[in-house]
Amino acid sequence: MQNKQQIAKQVISVADAVAMNTLPEYWMSLKLAGMHIISILSVAKSILHPGRINQ
Repeated sequence: MQNKQQIAKQVISVADAVAMNTLPEYWMSLKLAGMHIISILSVAKSILHPGRINQ
């Protein structure tokens, strides 16, 4: 029984390690996607309203 508990703890610790490694990559991809959306919107705004760039 104790052997099963040790295996379960090892599986959980491996799953935690995988989650800790993938979470920053997931957050960075979301952040980069948001930055791309903001840049696309700013370019579209400058195209639609060319006189308001410096305001």
